[in-house]
Amino acid sequence: MSLYTFATLDPSDAVSGLDAMERRGRALGAAFHALKKPMALDQRDHAKKRMGPQGPWRPQAASTRARRLSSPKHRPARLLGRLPLAIKYASTATSVSGTSRVAWSGAHADGTRVGHGARLPAREFHWISNAMLITAENTLNSELVRAYQGA
Repeated sequence: MSLYTFATLDPSDAVSGLDAMERRGRALGAAFHALKKPMALDQRDHAKKRMGPQGPWRPQAASTRARRLSSPKHRPARLLGRLPLAIKYASTATSVSGTSRVAWSGAHADGTRVGHGARLPAREFHWISNAMLITAENTLNSELVRAYQGA
């Protein structure tokens, strides 16, 4: 009985490509750094649309609106003022993050009672949209595919 070989498989290219992807997966600093600007634009879009992940922000109470209209120095141009844009973005080799620079921003995001018993409604302003998640996924995937192809 004779043995015939019809095909051979050399998995070394695939294995070296997977090894390159694994190494790159621990060092995606450039890709995460590139995501900082789209994250900032995503947050600006939320502020412009006055919208959180569950829908539009609740408007100001009628009493608040009347008080602000009666005083020219307390008339903000936007709901929440500059709070939605006061975010510091940072990236590392394994992540990108955005952190509010304002210590009391959680009161606006979560909704709570504040000074003199005033009730702030929840207006979540710092969140990641689906479009931003898709951008991040595409950016990271392309880096890993490049690593695989370059191995």
